[in-house]
Amino acid sequence: MGQTLREMSQSMKELEDMLIEGTLPEEAYADTKEMILLDMQDKAVGYMKVDLNLDDYIEAANREIARVTAIKKKLQNAKQNLRNRIKEAMIHAGVDKIAKDDKSVTITLGKAPETCKIIDVEDLAPEWYDVEVKKKPRTAEIKKALKEGIDVFGAELGEGSRSLRIY
Repeated sequence: MGQTLREMSQSMKELEDMLIEGTLPEEAYADTKEMILLDMQDKAVGYMKVDLNLDDYIEAANREIARVTAIKKKLQNAKQNLRNRIKEAMIHAGVDKIAKDDKSVTITLGKAPETCKIIDVEDLAPEWYDVEVKKKPRTAEIKKALKEGIDVFGAELGEGSRSLRIY
């Protein structure tokens, strides 16, 4: 089995070090570099074939997740509908408790908690509001200032992550 991409990268680095140190002639460097680059190209294309094949598996998994999620949602709705029917029937009949003689099932209707209903939110006085303040750095403005040479305490320019494009 051939080298991994990481091993090829390491071989390329070692090759460059040997050239810099003068332990490898330029012609040998060029030939060896070309061989490593061809192997790297073949390996990368192989990786991409696997990558593209995985897309099909991912799509199939997403379809299966959607199918099972739909089944789960139907079961949850059916369960909630059953409970709502029992609750409505008990309220309509004025029954607070249903119990089997063998005590295998007991159903009770709890008392409704007291709630606060807001009739018109605009009529409320300011003291009845919670105010939320969210701090969020304005990164675009900070980046611009840093590029212009302005010191911004707590921030510095850095290099982002390089992207991989496959055509």
